[in-house]
Amino acid sequence: MNAGAARHRITINCKTPAESASGQDDFIGGTGTGFTRWAAVRSIKGKVDDDGMQQTEGKRYYKINMRYDSNIDYGCVLTYRGRELHIERIDNVREVNHELHIYAFEVDL
Repeated sequence: MNAGAARHRITINCKTPAESASGQDDFIGGTGTGFTRWAAVRSIKGKVDDDGMQQTEGKRYYKINMRYDSNIDYGCVLTYRGRELHIERIDNVREVNHELHIYAFEVDL
């Protein structure tokens, strides 16, 4: 990752499940943890942002490059500029726990 490329602040909210009486994970009764990280965020597909162009898809896709963080998984929700992003794919670059490429999408409701 290039030095200085991580110019955007993203908030990451992850649910930690509680254990139910049957021993299964219960996400409804779990607690949420939130933290912020620096990242390089780039829109890669979908709507053209704020240009008045016609929407080509119902989703905006983003590629997020950031330092490795073992706390981030598919159950986390990212917030970037007030937009809620859901993780579609997480790539651990070269599998050396140094950099993450996260592909996330925003669904327009």
